[in-house]
Amino acid sequence: MWIFSIHGNFSCVFKENDAGAMCYHLRSRVKEDIERLRKAANLELPIIGKEDSDYRWRLLVPAEDFPKIMQVFGDSVTYPHFGQALENEGQLDRLGIYHRVWLVLSRLH
Repeated sequence: MWIFSIHGNFSCVFKENDAGAMCYHLRSRVKEDIERLRKAANLELPIIGKEDSDYRWRLLVPAEDFPKIMQVFGDSVTYPHFGQALENEGQLDRLGIYHRVWLVLSRLH
């Protein structure tokens, strides 16, 4: 699942961790996004960096903590315009990138 929010841009999958336990892998290309989300969700999970990955930064989130993450995303939608919300959060530099993603996705009919 791809997520674009005022907390950042994330990819989320459910798969095994290195110990073989199933968990959510919440991944980002920008470390500050993971840090911001972890703080907003009040989680003490370690941030893992993988230099050889397209999503370098990640949190491995146990299933029982995943609803906290989703609640953060839901609670953050308090705006009538996403672009304005990004500006308010000091992330206006991302708007052009997100618009290009929007344009590509607009081809889906």
